[in-house]
Amino acid sequence: MDHCPECGNRRFVSKLLVYEVTGYDEGGEQEFRRQHVRAEFEYTCSECQTTLRTLPAERRDYYDEVAVLETERRAALRDQLRQLGRRVWQRLAARTTWLALGLVTLVTGLVITL
Repeated sequence: MDHCPECGNRRFVSKLLVYEVTGYDEGGEQEFRRQHVRAEFEYTCSECQTTLRTLPAERRDYYDEVAVLETERRAALRDQLRQLGRRVWQRLAARTTWLALGLVTLVTGLVITL
């Protein structure tokens, strides 16, 4: 798509999905502000104001960005579950070691008394 299907104009205005990051110092004063364009929602013809939802192939649209964020969320959840499982296993292993030591002591005590 390089022109408007309604009027043939080649100038467009695009709506953007922008993340803004603002940093503050300890006193609460603003240190910096950055904007990061993540995706484009749609194009609007600057002549006839026709909204075009089909973006050029090289442009990253909103739905691509949503898919990326969903993939990142799933990866983060998998990582958190993996870490939780590892912590539970480590705690269980630590308790199992004490339990095993207690059983060995008990059995040794029984063997000595018999």
